[in-house]
Amino acid sequence: MFAKRHLLTGLLGILPLVMLLSACTAQAPTPATGPAPALTPETQPRLDALAQVIEGARKEGVIAGRLSTNLNIPLQQRLVQEIEEAYGVRLRLEYTAAKGYAKEAATVLGEYKAGISIQDLTTFSGGNMMKLIDAGAIQPVDWLPLLPQGTPPDIILPGGFGVNVYTQFNGIIYNPGKVAAGEVPKTWRDLAHPKWKGRIGIRDARSDWVFLAYLRGWDESLETLRAIMKNKPIVGEPSSLQNRYEIGEIDLYQGMSNDTQRLELKKVPAKFTSLDFSGHTSIYVLVTRYAQHPNAAKLVAAYLAGPKGLKIRLEAGGGTLFYPGNSEHDLALKNKERGLPSLSFDSDARFRAFEMSPETDKFSEEVARIWMTGK
Repeated sequence: MFAKRHLLTGLLGILPLVMLLSACTAQAPTPATGPAPALTPETQPRLDALAQVIEGARKEGVIAGRLSTNLNIPLQQRLVQEIEEAYGVRLRLEYTAAKGYAKEAATVLGEYKAGISIQDLTTFSGGNMMKLIDAGAIQPVDWLPLLPQGTPPDIILPGGFGVNVYTQFNGIIYNPGKVAAGEVPKTWRDLAHPKWKGRIGIRDARSDWVFLAYLRGWDESLETLRAIMKNKPIVGEPSSLQNRYEIGEIDLYQGMSNDTQRLELKKVPAKFTSLDFSGHTSIYVLVTRYAQHPNAAKLVAAYLAGPKGLKIRLEAGGGTLFYPGNSEHDLALKNKERGLPSLSFDSDARFRAFEMSPETDKFSEEVARIWMTGK
């Protein structure tokens, strides 16, 4: 039996972009957003905690943050403006680029060991995020007092290490013009059917197969991979598979649910479906341990996670299963109707223990061998 370490791919990358918005310290009172809550022994500490963060952010006046690739300049300006309207705090947003989660994780970890943080607010997911949390490089935060009214508490990462801003499901992208509705695969084993020979793409993330192994066992997941390899799939990184799909070289490929949004922008027909399980990963924003502007970071993160922040995130091309009315939530409901087992790759403690089992390296080596030999 074998195992492997989980390393999520298909995550939101970040393009180089630096934006400095004009800064000033706003002294205007916070605009009312609805009836003031009645003061009770329970609500007063929460109001005090929020007021403390607001005042701290006002004094800091700036935030250095790494956010979504698709959070363009107009959306960044809107974010800053809405935070000023909601809290009476005008921030200068210094938006820097990330080159990739693995590389950025190494950078954040190195800074933590040196006792510094260049970024106040950072974006991570999956294994890279958990490595930073385990190392102590991320601040735990009491988010509940800071979250806007109407924010689902489930968006908080266990331990308070971050708040969810996007979710994305693991499965396949297929061309509805080339794959008939009745032919759409329902399981990974379906991809072993001879009709898919030369038509499919498989990601070169060896850890992907631990998802199936969690459900079916190590041996069965490896046997499924061997069967799929008989169809001569293209094995490559996500961007390469998407490019080959766009030019029509393959009809379906292993991808993430938000891939369809990128393809739709290019006028490429694409639909997504989950296979054996309703497995999703989450993109979180996290406050670094030695953030120079921690209050501003908390305020921005909390706002982004809230209902109004959701509107900005949806316009940036990402959804979340934690709010109704978007594609990710709809997909979660559809998968539930299909009876698929639900799994969070980031916060499921049993899965976390499973992927960290001692047999990880053996499994990873075997997956790589199967890719190279086809058997």
